[in-house]
Amino acid sequence: MKKKGLLITIIVLLVIALIGGIFAYIYFATDTFLSEKERFAKYALKIGNEKSGFVTSTLNNYFEKKNNTAYTNNGSINANVQILTNISDDELSKKVQSLLEAGNNTTIQFNGKIDNPNKKIEEEITLKYTDTESFPIKFKRDGDIYGLQSDKIMTNYLAFENNNLKELARKFGVYDVSQIPDKIELKEMSLTEEEIRYIQNNYILPVYNGIGEEKFSQTENEDGSTTYKLELTYEDLKSMYLQILDILKNDQVAIDKINSMMQEVESTNEYYTTTLTKEDIERAITAISEEEVEEGSIQISLTKTNGVVNKVSITSDELVIDLLKEENSNTLSYILSVKVSSVEVMKLEANYSGLNTNSVTEDIIINIDADELKMKYSMNNNVTFGGDTNITSFGENEAVILNNYSAEQIVQFFEQLGNRIVEVNNEQMVRIGFDTEMVNPIITWFPIGIYQGIKMTESMQEMQSQLEMQQQEMQNRL
Repeated sequence: MKKKGLLITIIVLLVIALIGGIFAYIYFATDTFLSEKERFAKYALKIGNEKSGFVTSTLNNYFEKKNNTAYTNNGSINANVQILTNISDDELSKKVQSLLEAGNNTTIQFNGKIDNPNKKIEEEITLKYTDTESFPIKFKRDGDIYGLQSDKIMTNYLAFENNNLKELARKFGVYDVSQIPDKIELKEMSLTEEEIRYIQNNYILPVYNGIGEEKFSQTENEDGSTTYKLELTYEDLKSMYLQILDILKNDQVAIDKINSMMQEVESTNEYYTTTLTKEDIERAITAISEEEVEEGSIQISLTKTNGVVNKVSITSDELVIDLLKEENSNTLSYILSVKVSSVEVMKLEANYSGLNTNSVTEDIIINIDADELKMKYSMNNNVTFGGDTNITSFGENEAVILNNYSAEQIVQFFEQLGNRIVEVNNEQMVRIGFDTEMVNPIITWFPIGIYQGIKMTESMQEMQSQLEMQQQEMQNRL
C-alpha cells in the first residue's frame, strides 16, 4: 500500500509539473494570458532586441566592423528629377528640360580606402557629366588634416588642420568666433545599461502603467500578422509629459546627467552655458499646464509577423509614418514611408546584402513627391574588407595647409583658385552644352530654385498678358 501511495504521489507530482510546464510555456512564450496592454509592451520591447528587433546584431556588427577594420569601397550616386508643372512658354520649357536632362545624366562615382581606426581616408570622386567629360576630385584625410585636390585645378591638396579653428576662422574674416570650437569632435553621448534601466524603472514604467487598458487594441490581419495599437489623445500626451516632468523635478540624479550631457554639447561655446534646475522644471510644468491642447490623437502600431515585429507605424491626423523591415538569408531591408492625406510624399529604402561576408553591398533609394516636383536619389556602395587598404600620409610638399598661412595669403590664394575653378567649369559646360549661367548640372539635383524661377516667370507672363488685355480694352473704349 505504501508503494502504491508513493506511486500515486509521484504521478500526481508529474502531472502537476507537466501542467505547470505547459502553463509556463503558454504564459511566457505565447500571448494567451496577456492583456492587450501587456502584448503591446512585450512587442515594443522586442523592437530593440538584437535577434528579433529592427536593428539586428548582424547590422550592428557590420557597422562596428566598418569602424574598427580598414576597407575599400566603390559606388555611385545618381538623381532623377522631374518638374511636372505646365510651362506655357515653349522656349522656357525646352530650356528646363535640357537642364534636367543634363543633371539626370550626371553621376557621382567614388572609390577609395577607409581606415577609421587610424583616422585615414583616401577617396577618388568623379563628377561624370558624359562618357567623355568629367571632373575628378581627390579627398584625403590623414589624422587631423583634411584635403581636396583636382588635377584640373592644382597639383597640391588644399587642406586644413582640425586644430585651432578659431584662429583659422579669424583669417577668413570671422570676428565673433565664440560659437566656433578649437577642434571639431563628434562626441558620443551614450547611456550605460544601468542608466537605461534607471530611466525604464523611474520614468517609462510609471508613465506606461498609468495608461488605461482601453487605449490598447489588437487586430488580426488577413496575411496572418497581428497588429497591436496604442492610441493616445493630445490631452493624454500632455498629461504624460507633465508626469515625467513631475518625476524629474525631484530627481537630482537625472538632472545632473542632463546637465552633464548639455555641457558636452555646449563645450565649444565660451560665453554660453545652460544648467537645468528644479525651478526651471517647475516653471515648465506651470506653463504646460496652462496651455490648451487641440483635439486630436496619435496612434502607435506594432505589427508582428511569425513572432517578430517587422513594422512600426505612427499615425496622427493626416500624417502616416511607416517603418518596415524585411529580412531573408542574405538581404536586410528597411523601408521608411511618409504619407500626407494618403499620398506618399517620401519613401526611403535601405538594402544591405552580404552582411555576414567580407563583401557587403549597400543600396539606398530616396523618392520624394512634392506635387509638381518628383525626385529620386540612388546610392550604391560596395564595401570590401581586406585587400590593399594602405593609405600614405601627406608628403612634405603635397598639401597646402591653410592654417599655416596669413589672412592676406589665404585671400589671394582663394581668389586665384576661384578663378581657375570657374574657368575649368565653364569650359566643360560649353563642351557638354550646359548653360553656364546655371553653373553646373549638379544644381538640378536640388530643383526648388528652378521650380520657383518657373513659377515667377509664369506669374510675370500672366501679369503682362493681363496688362496687355486691359490696355486693349481701354483702346477699344476710346
